Amino acid sequence: MAPFRNPSPRRIAPPALVAALIGAAAVAAQDPLPASGERAASAEEIDEWQAALVRDARVGFNSRTGPAALAALEDPLRSPDDRAAALMALGASGTFSARPTLELSASEGERVERLGAVFGLGELGPHLGPGQTLLVQLLKDPDKLVAGCAMLALLRSGEPQGPELALDMAFGPASPLRTMAPALVAFARDPAGAPSSLPAARLLELRFEAAKLFGTVDGQAWSVSLVVGLLADEVFVDRLVLGAAVEVELPGVRDHLLEILLQPGGPQRVGAAVRVMPLELDQLLLHGLWSPAGPEEWEALLEAAVESGVARLMPTALEHATRIPSSAATAAAFLVERDGRYEELVLAGLGSEDGQACLRAARAAGESGELRFLSGLSSLEGDPRPGVAAAAWAARLRLGDALAAAHLRRVLVDGPGDLGDTGDPDAADAADDRGGALLDALAHGSPAPVVTDFLATLVDDLQGLDRARVLALLALRGRLVDGASLREHYPAAGPGSDGARRLLRALAVFPSAQDLAFLAGLFPLEDDLETNLVLARALLRHGHDALVPVLKGAVWSGPLHRSLLAAAVVKENLGMRVLQHWAVKPPATASVEDIRRVGFAIGEWGGIAALEELRARMGAVAGADRPALQGALMGALAARTH
Repeated sequence: MAPFRNPSPRRIAPPALVAALIGAAAVAAQDPLPASGERAASAEEIDEWQAALVRDARVGFNSRTGPAALAALEDPLRSPDDRAAALMALGASGTFSARPTLELSASEGERVERLGAVFGLGELGPHLGPGQTLLVQLLKDPDKLVAGCAMLALLRSGEPQGPELALDMAFGPASPLRTMAPALVAFARDPAGAPSSLPAARLLELRFEAAKLFGTVDGQAWSVSLVVGLLADEVFVDRLVLGAAVEVELPGVRDHLLEILLQPGGPQRVGAAVRVMPLELDQLLLHGLWSPAGPEEWEALLEAAVESGVARLMPTALEHATRIPSSAATAAAFLVERDGRYEELVLAGLGSEDGQACLRAARAAGESGELRFLSGLSSLEGDPRPGVAAAAWAARLRLGDALAAAHLRRVLVDGPGDLGDTGDPDAADAADDRGGALLDALAHGSPAPVVTDFLATLVDDLQGLDRARVLALLALRGRLVDGASLREHYPAAGPGSDGARRLLRALAVFPSAQDLAFLAGLFPLEDDLETNLVLARALLRHGHDALVPVLKGAVWSGPLHRSLLAAAVVKENLGMRVLQHWAVKPPATASVEDIRRVGFAIGEWGGIAALEELRARMGAVAGADRPALQGALMGALAARTH
């Protein structure tokens, strides 16, 4: 069935009561005061209101909306916001069989779910039956917002008596709806000319969220729109391709990474090069053939070197980095075993008044394995600067300090008891903050057996989100854990935060079918580049087809060397046949040069055998002048030089 738009706001029947209100509504429409009348709306609020009205015209619902919304309501892991959107979707899609569910949710449950159900009833339109009676009852709800939303739902419902009942109630003695009624009437008659009001704003917000999750926006699924946006995001495509390419063990990957490294670009290309060819990168620095462009690229180089455990293989890079203030302490920590004079740089970092410099020095001291830094780290144990004390305690644990292990256990397991357990909620919050900061600090840097073993001792003593956080750290260090706990507690971890992304990365280490389905269900997210990268890398690593549109775009367009690396990623994760299929049936917009490029990738990454397979798939029409075959032959010949 073709998608259909929800009907435009229904015209109110013209009883005398409504006619009497038209004048008041018109005045309200010209008055920038919100419904409460307490203050004038700001220019920003007016712009947001107008944007919401324009956005609502893009919303649509189809035959898949109702079943998808009902399935979401049966999912215990769905958030209240998702459930509210599902309830709205049931009404907007005309799912009349769900009326009892809407009536129950409108009367009970969390506030946001009640609002979704109230509007869902109104969107069902005429013949509400008992639903109209319930909406009338909700006009007296002690929650003024619920009452206002019930009034707007009745006004939009199209029920013959609904508008008159709503307005009669709104203008009754001492009705709390009197101040907002004119704006709601104006919105129900003509949204474009109405002033903003909180109930109307909630309606537009819920309709958009319902369309994103269960309907369409601009005639297509919201996830499709987001993927199109990702295709146009060069930073996302660069980071995805380069991050995945470092895991591809094919001859030639280094050549393309080197070409990308020697051209201007972002710090992600530096980190990728370090992980794939640290020795070669150090030689480039030694002979003055390349150098990071600035502090950000130096930090990317050192971070990749430390996390991948190759820092000591890059002495020239480390020596150069000691001349960069933001990187000096980190680099010096790995040189101190060769030359004790570098100790002063690390100690200076630990004593720095710059919180970030001090934090980096503490991390580096822990990574160095040098016990000489324990004294300097101990001086930071009560440091008030964000993250500094946590980094120092984590570094001491890495260096084998038994006192650090005892302190970390006390904070992470005992919580507020570490602060005296006085019953003060502020003390409890402080302990919780410290616990989160400590887990963040333990997550940073290269894997260390002493840290992994310590984390393993905590699992049985923790519950809920704290336990899930520790399980995530163990999974990222290669321990097998149950993904159910990570999935369950992901919403509580604060989606979009580093901690929440850590849970997602952990789910992708040894994922079950349920884990992969969970990750795929989240991708892509709106306005969250970092989480989208985590999800994309996880799904790609396990051959999920959610990334096919992005990778296809990266192969067919963009810079040459990134395109060829993207093809290598496709070959390793999705298979050579995918590339061959693309070459046989190229996009209508592909030029001869584009097709030859994809052919070259097939030959480079698959050799003569892939060339012959491509020729067979193209059939009798595969003459010598076919650009895909030309490219495949050149790629196969070029691969012999790797």
